[in-house]
Amino acid sequence: MTVPCPACARPNASHRATCLYCGTRMPNPTAPPPSRGGSGPENLDQLVFDALRKGSTRELEAALKSAPEGPTAASPSPTPAAPPSPAPPALHSPTPPALHSPTPPALHSPTPPEPVAAPEVEAPPPPPADPVPALDALGAALAEARRCWDRGDPRGAHVALEAARGALDAAGEAVALAPQPPLLVLPPIRRPVALVVDGPGDAERAAALAAALGVDIATARMIAVSPHLKVALRADDAEALREPCDNVRQQTGLGASVVARDTLLAQPTPRLALALGEDVWTLTTAPSWEPEPELRAALRPEAAAPLDVRMAVVGEVVVRRYRQAGGGGGRLGRKKDTRLEAGGERRVGVVDLHGPVGCVRVVEGITELKHVDAASEKLRFRAFVDSLAERFPEARIEPRRMCRPSHSPVTPEGFETGQSLESSGWPTFEEHTRLARVHGLAPRSASS
Repeated sequence: MTVPCPACARPNASHRATCLYCGTRMPNPTAPPPSRGGSGPENLDQLVFDALRKGSTRELEAALKSAPEGPTAASPSPTPAAPPSPAPPALHSPTPPALHSPTPPALHSPTPPEPVAAPEVEAPPPPPADPVPALDALGAALAEARRCWDRGDPRGAHVALEAARGALDAAGEAVALAPQPPLLVLPPIRRPVALVVDGPGDAERAAALAAALGVDIATARMIAVSPHLKVALRADDAEALREPCDNVRQQTGLGASVVARDTLLAQPTPRLALALGEDVWTLTTAPSWEPEPELRAALRPEAAAPLDVRMAVVGEVVVRRYRQAGGGGGRLGRKKDTRLEAGGERRVGVVDLHGPVGCVRVVEGITELKHVDAASEKLRFRAFVDSLAERFPEARIEPRRMCRPSHSPVTPEGFETGQSLESSGWPTFEEHTRLARVHGLAPRSASS
């Protein structure tokens, strides 16, 4: 039985934990089949992968020929060996061999194969306990210990401290298991201050933007054709961008703001939406914006009233997968190639709903859109994006932006051929949505 790889769609054996071709983790691997002979080379998977990559099976054939025929000591046979057959009776023996004996010799006794146990499915971990009661008990026990000490009762203080120690252990365990907020990562930009300009989506305004910003016509045209807001200039000091900001407002009539990186970091962290209904939204705090299915069971959803949406920022995050480039044949093929090459990508739709005091993030494939009727998850998300202006008539809708990775990942130490690395555009979208919030919701005096 074969199972297609979720990344490259190539068939793999059902017991494989990773894809034989691209190294992607396979879902729900079954128990491996029982051994049927020699164990083969220990690095058989790597030899098969190298044969597929290089187009040559010489190394694989040589390893198979040199492998032992029978099972090795490290992998004993599941069925114990039968005792040796007894010597046949002499021809002149008056007693013939007991062919009709109800108990045949052990050599001819068929041993039924041991049933393969079905893979155990682990139950999802229970949600972590709330640390607030344990923290309250800790505070009460410490206060009681202080009161006992002040009134000259050291024995009572000792008993209270023992209770405080138990409450401290319970609170520490609950806090350690609590889901962590997603790590805020912004693109690695050297200059911390940016001049943000509304994208007019009109190439005819390139000349006016070039004059206002003091840049060449090609750079100005990239800003002019953009339908969404764009970072026009970056600088080390905000004062260097005051004059270009005023020129853009006065000469082109477009909105412009000077935004510092510290201002972006001070914006509220979005909450992940698990479900959006007409009257109730289900929100949570997750360690990532695309949590794995086994991690979603540990999340603590909270019911909340719909947000007073003032701005909707639409984006599409590109997640690229990289793998180590294979070395070619010939004289240079013996050198290990440490370069990374792109092995595929996937795109995730996202919408940030900004309100006066918070932000809610809607992620394609994660958020359940109960009020949208469509045939598939992708069509349901597209219908939700198309209906933003109707659902939130008072909100400013920022057009969709494609957010690609700003750089390829760095190969970690111990990285092996066949493994894959990912680099996503989530940092780019994080900067874009925070710039949109500061530029579109904050007063101009606070951002410029």
